[in-house]
Amino acid sequence: MNKLKRIKAKDPKFELHFVIGFYDHPLTGLAHYDGELVFFERQYRSNFIELFSLSFFEKLKYKVRKAGFEICVGTHNTYDKGKDADFFYWRSPKWIHRILYNYYYYGLNFSKWRNK
Repeated sequence: MNKLKRIKAKDPKFELHFVIGFYDHPLTGLAHYDGELVFFERQYRSNFIELFSLSFFEKLKYKVRKAGFEICVGTHNTYDKGKDADFFYWRSPKWIHRILYNYYYYGLNFSKWRNK
């Protein structure tokens, strides 16, 4: 993962794709910038976003983790063409969704999304 560039938070070329870290606003995750899938990081009180280019295997890794999150937990962190995400809710049947949710958070080790 190589640093690509630093942009302003309101850059029109920047579209959210999948948010990993959120605290009052998206802090880390995947985004599209100028048609390219990139990883982004934003400091909590900053108006700037750091963009990182992804290799083919890093893109594949994040897409698999995104799919796992959407299956087990929900789509509330996924942005469709930069539009706001859905909200969290328990899907039907609720007992199956709870099993998948617990498996994701306690059975899998996806807590470290970005290897530093």
